[in-house]
Amino acid sequence: MSGPPDTSFRGYRVSATAAGTVCILLTVVIWGMQPVVLRLAAHQGLTPADMTVFRFGVASLFLIPIALRHAHFPVGALGWKRALILTLLGGAPYHCLLIVGAAYAPAVDGASILTGVSLFMTAVLASGLSGERSTRLRVVALILIGAGLLPFAVQSVLQGIAAGNDAWLGQALFACAGCLWAGVGTLSKRWNVDPWNFTSAIVILSAATLPLWIVALPMHWQRVELAVAIFHGLFFGLIVGVLSLVLFQKAIGLLGATSAAMFFALVPFTAWIGGQLVLGEKPSVAEIAGMLLVVAGLAIAPYGARPPKPAQAEPR
Repeated sequence: MSGPPDTSFRGYRVSATAAGTVCILLTVVIWGMQPVVLRLAAHQGLTPADMTVFRFGVASLFLIPIALRHAHFPVGALGWKRALILTLLGGAPYHCLLIVGAAYAPAVDGASILTGVSLFMTAVLASGLSGERSTRLRVVALILIGAGLLPFAVQSVLQGIAAGNDAWLGQALFACAGCLWAGVGTLSKRWNVDPWNFTSAIVILSAATLPLWIVALPMHWQRVELAVAIFHGLFFGLIVGVLSLVLFQKAIGLLGATSAAMFFALVPFTAWIGGQLVLGEKPSVAEIAGMLLVVAGLAIAPYGARPPKPAQAEPR
């Protein structure tokens, strides 16, 4: 079975693998920086409700005019059933788990646990639902990546126990968020979701819940400087809320759910680099060893791909 067709950029042919890799790496950078910026926002006095409004409120202002141009606003070609499922998995509930988890556990904890759980659950779901089959080489890649992520998770749990705090609760919430996001990636590939349709649908449907957030939870955005509010509005609303989702969906269509998910093993390391630059965090020896294992797994992962089983035609 042939691979996905090549794409073009300004008249130049670009392989689907190269285009998908660029999309997923940009997504990794954005999502790796997200826990760092969440932590920064908390230090600056912003609340989970503030960040949720920034993400879905600002993003919806940009996406509603685009969605109005298409039929069946706001779900488009997805339809209400699929749009609601993807919104429950990757919209406001997912973002809520992420924000509340960040309030209890450090940024690197969240990035490592979220990535690891999402990675393995995506492999399981993609195999069961989308027919993506794993070769022995891909299994080896998964083992290497999992081994590389293990020091992050173990160190996070041990530090939480030693400190006697509620870090374990944040880690559990991050694990739940990873399970939800694995479902987003697998179903998006199975349903061949258009990136813009997906993004606009989950953002607009999630934005419809913002009045509940505003009424039920405290908001402190008025207390911070205007430049700080604008920065977080642009970052969460446009970069995280729109650009990263479009890039993620594009990468899934070009690489497949499992191959795309493997690149998310780089998210903890992106979070560490951002945390070092912004928050002054330093990696341990175990974390450096984990990075090397993940790089090794990613190096062989592309050679372990196997096309999905041919799908049988569904009766009409």
